[in-house]
Amino acid sequence: MKASNGVEANTESRELLSVAEGDKKTSNGVEANTESTELLSVAEGDKKTSNGVEVNTEHTELLPVAEGDKKASRRRKLIFCILIVTFFAYGCGISIPAPFYPREAASKNVSSTAVGLVFGCFQLVNFLSSLVFGQFLPDIGARVLSIAGIMVAGASSFLFGFLDQADSKSMFVALSFLLRCTEGLGVSALTTASFAIVCTEFEGRVAQVYALLETAVGIGLMVGPTIGGGLFEVGGFGLPFWVIGALIWVSGLVVFVFLPQVEDQVPSHRRRTMLTLLSSPLVIVSLLLVFCSSCSIIFLHPTLSIHLLQFNLTAFEISLFFIICPVVHIIVTPVWGFLSEQKGAQAPLMMVACVVCALGFLMLGPTPLLPGLPKAVWFIVLSLVVYALFFGCTFITSMKCLVIGASELGLPESLSTYGLVAGLFNSVLSLGSFVGPTVGGSVMETIGFEYGTTVVAAIFLVMFLILAVVFTYRRAETTRKEALPNGSSHLQLRP
Repeated sequence: MKASNGVEANTESRELLSVAEGDKKTSNGVEANTESTELLSVAEGDKKTSNGVEVNTEHTELLPVAEGDKKASRRRKLIFCILIVTFFAYGCGISIPAPFYPREAASKNVSSTAVGLVFGCFQLVNFLSSLVFGQFLPDIGARVLSIAGIMVAGASSFLFGFLDQADSKSMFVALSFLLRCTEGLGVSALTTASFAIVCTEFEGRVAQVYALLETAVGIGLMVGPTIGGGLFEVGGFGLPFWVIGALIWVSGLVVFVFLPQVEDQVPSHRRRTMLTLLSSPLVIVSLLLVFCSSCSIIFLHPTLSIHLLQFNLTAFEISLFFIICPVVHIIVTPVWGFLSEQKGAQAPLMMVACVVCALGFLMLGPTPLLPGLPKAVWFIVLSLVVYALFFGCTFITSMKCLVIGASELGLPESLSTYGLVAGLFNSVLSLGSFVGPTVGGSVMETIGFEYGTTVVAAIFLVMFLILAVVFTYRRAETTRKEALPNGSSHLQLRP
């Protein structure tokens, strides 16, 4: 201990006091604690004060993320608008030949069987090529594949307008098959790439966006023949195909300029095959429902008009019956897209849709099993409305279930996975569209329209039973896993 001017200082005590108080330092009566200052800086997110203005560096780092969200939102809106225009043009393009081609073929003595095969080969090519495009989509690129598909489809539609100038019947038929096949190839590339883009860019809203694209296609299918009819009156056989072909090319140019590139984040050695997807029961039943639904709607094309002849209707009046399903489909499809996004809603929607579609076909005949049903025009209109109300629901919910099934298998949420999903979906859809009219024609000749619609209704009811078994099993598995101490379930569907 040392004393100076009556003040006693203990150096050891001072050192201990400095440590105990966190190395407090006093300058001009202001006490600063360096340890507390450091903690305060961390707790407040490294706030800094300059001239009374407080800056939070943590919030500053979050600002670019918010700007990134805005850019992503603008990107998705742009992609959605491009796809809507493209799918409308695609709907117009595939519906144009129906009113004019059979007439031109008849003038060249082409048989009805050959005309049916020309229309059917489109779906057959679509069925085969969708599997290939879905498998190799990541290697080709979604943007490249969609642009190539649009341009090929547009060129095929444009060249279709020159078929009336073919010198011989054999040349006319050969070119018809060639152009229809190339058009199917282009449409297959476009739809496979587009659906994969939708799944990649609109995760969580796949069903809603797909429903709106289906609406755009439906509008194109509905107005295409009307536009084509007016153009046919003005410029003959070729003008409708040239105008629609040019419209498809313009949409392709828009895609080329504005559609962003969609990259795949999964290395090629980690990608799976379509056989992996088919190992899921949910995927299998969803594809079965897609096949049944596509068969059912196309079944009516070669059969309904013949059935309506008994009511002494004009050709124009009969044509109005084929507008009923597209109009109702366009109106209700967005509703099914919204409902399908709700957790656990897919199972009841799919099963109710099967029952209602079966009811519609039982009324349409009407079935001989229910002799009290009236055979009248108004009742046929009612049956088509009932069927069309839930027809689109089967496609929307099935697409959503395919995405869920892929996720449950552990497949990554990437372009490669969604390419497989889109390829399988389009392929089965096209297969049903090919089988439907083929079976429909033979059914009409053997057992008649009434029993034919009864068979279609029975298929929907069998599909209902299959779905009930699968979803009941899934519900039981979910309950069992939730009951385990450390169990968890990724199953999202509950009947």
